[in-house]
This record gives sequence, C-alpha cells and structure tokens, in this order.
Amino acid sequence: GSTGSLSPGQSVLVPVQWDSGRGDFGILVSSSIGSDSLTVSFSPPFSGLSVQPDPIVLFVNSSAATPEDQPATTVNITNTGVLTHQWVLSIEASQGGETPPISVSAAGGTTSSGETSAVQLSVNNPGTILTGSGNYQLELRVPASDALIIVPIEVDLTTLPVIAASQAPDPNSTRPEVVTLSVLDFGQTEFQLDFWIANIEFAENTAGSVSQNSDLFFRVTHQDQGIGNPVIADVSPATGGANGLDSDFFIPGTNLLIDGVPVTVTIDRSNLTEDLTVRTITIEAMDQNFENVIDAVAPVHIEVRIERPPLIIEGAINRSRPPAVLRFVFLVRDRLGSGVVVVGGVLDDKPMVIAMVTKDLIEQGHDAGVIVKGLAKLMKGRGGGRADVAQAGGNDASLLADALKAAPDVIREARAPAQA
Repeated sequence: GSTGSLSPGQSVLVPVQWDSGRGDFGILVSSSIGSDSLTVSFSPPFSGLSVQPDPIVLFVNSSAATPEDQPATTVNITNTGVLTHQWVLSIEASQGGETPPISVSAAGGTTSSGETSAVQLSVNNPGTILTGSGNYQLELRVPASDALIIVPIEVDLTTLPVIAASQAPDPNSTRPEVVTLSVLDFGQTEFQLDFWIANIEFAENTAGSVSQNSDLFFRVTHQDQGIGNPVIADVSPATGGANGLDSDFFIPGTNLLIDGVPVTVTIDRSNLTEDLTVRTITIEAMDQNFENVIDAVAPVHIEVRIERPPLIIEGAINRSRPPAVLRFVFLVRDRLGSGVVVVGGVLDDKPMVIAMVTKDLIEQGHDAGVIVKGLAKLMKGRGGGRADVAQAGGNDASLLADALKAAPDVIREARAPAQA
C-alpha cells in the first residue's frame, strides 16, 4: 500500500508496477472524505478503433419526469484502421456486482474503415445510479481479435440547460419574452444582424414558485469556419455564458427573468456566388472550461439566408440598338465572370431582350436560346439563338418590364432537366 496527503488543488503521480503475471486488478484510494477506485485490465494491443469522449460523462437530470426523459450522451466509435471491424459493447460496474442502471442504444455493430458509428448512453434508473467517477465503465470488445477497450464513465447529477436562440428583447415592452428565432434573413442588403442566446430551463416547485437551476456555457459554430472566401465573415462572441445578472428576458409563461447574450453575425457579400446562399449556425452547450461539448443538451440551429441582389441598369434609351446592347451584355459578362445575363430594351416601340450564358453555366445545363424563347412568350413574340448568346423580340413594349422581372424564374425553368 501507499499513503500520502494532498492540499486542495494538488495532485500526485503514483507509479504502479508488478513483477509477474498479467491478471486484471483494482486499485482502491481511501481517505477521510471518501474513496474512489480504478481497474487495471490487460488485453491485446489494438489500434483499429477509437472511442470518444474519454471519459464518458452521463448526466442525471433531477427534474426529469420519467427515466425516458433522462438526457443521452453520444459515444462515437471511429475506425482508424484499414479493415472493417465488428464490435460489441457492454456497461460494467468497475468493481463487479449488479448490472449498472445505464442503457445503451446499440449493443454491437460494424464500422468500416474511416467511418464513425454513434451510440447513445443514458441512465435508466436515477434512484440507484452512483454519481461521480470510478463506478462504471464502457467495455468495447472486438471478437475477431479478442481486443478490449475500456472507457471510464462519470455520472453527474445536475440540471441541464435548455438553449434558446431569440430575437432581441423588445425595448418597448415592460416584460420582454424570449421569442424563438430559427432563421436569420439578410435579404439583399443587410450585412450584419444580431440574435440572442438564453437558457430557458426552469422548474416549478410544489408551492408554485419558479426557479432556474442550471448554467449555460455555449459555443457558436458555422459552416464557413476555416474556409477561404467565407460568406459568414464573423460571429461574435463565439463562446460565452448566459449566466449573468442582467435581466434581459422573461421565460415565456413565467415571471422568471433571465440573462441573454447578443451575438453579432457579419457577412461578406463579395464572396456570394449564388442568387440565394444558405448557411447554418449551430449553438452547443459546453462545460465551464469550454473544453467539451455537452451533447446531452440539444443543440440549436439557425438557418442563415442571404440573397444576392440583381444587377439592374436602366436608361441609355438612345443606345438601345442591338450592337450597343450586345456590347453592354458582354461588358456585364466580363464583370461577372460567371453567370446568366438578360438585358432588355425598346427598339422602334417594340420590346427586345438579349440573353448571355457563360461557358461554365452552359455545361451545367443553361441555354441562352431556351431562355429567350421563354421570355419571348411573355412579350407575345419569338426568339432564339446559340447556347451562349441569343435574342428575342416582342410586339407589346408594355410587357417588357414584367418579362424582365420574370427572368430569374424563366432561367431556372429553362435549365436542362437532365443536368439540373
């Protein structure tokens, strides 16, 4: 045996060695304030699968109404080798004894090279679970090689937060409430918008009073992180906590005031390549040190929608002759680099449109000749031409404006179905 003492915050490294034999054994650490234990187990070396997180943290939600309402923790089994591996899972008590009150969504499976299998672990009997560490472990066995991977399980009795993304609190309201937000729409002109993050967990006791018993530490991520030419240029703050003393919101249906954190999203319109760009922002709960995601808390996703405004140029009536218009079309094409250009004008009291498609979009199924035929129908005329440039005329100049407004829809509908 070995003895020693530790001051608060201190740790000590204890070497363990044995002279012979390779049988499994346990180590018990006892003190005046309690005890803990760990198991030393031997198995053949195996590097084909990895299990994360390590350790696994399970949460017991004290306010859950039924065992089915207990939060689940996701465990990822990743095949880091080149062969497909079949595996079997079990949850064991570290020192033996009764079956642990922990459920696993899949007791076994097969994972191919480079792939990840996810299983869910949750507490099925909160009344008998032992909290803390050193009591339970997940064991993954690979029957083909007799390999064994052991991952310790920690059990945390806590109340988990509930993430909400909200519109800003109404400054004109005497009791601003959380208003759930799922879409951040920048339209054609905005470049910076805000949303708020709040923790809307609450519990009501038998006397009818309402309280919040959890803390929310969060992380905000998005699809454009780490890539060149991002549409989402910045999200700030990317981490934080909605646990302050500010009283920004009421939780809907209660008189409980809670803290909220504003998050600013900035976009870069110069990096838009599509008429409509959609991105996703994800809000996840983190531990207090911002090291691990608490996946037992449901993340919140916000859809970011950004429209590229159309290029509209009006005027130049005295230069609406076909050669001048055609030169203008090619000028716009050169500015865009890639795109579909439709220009219209009135010549001798009759409407005219010219369409141009860049080579890369022709390969994707767009055809200027098909586009102008669709526009010609709207102007009671006819037209045609090559896939890269085509022209149409009509008989009613009053129909030109509506035809140009319909051009985006005509372009989409004219695209070759086999390549759409």
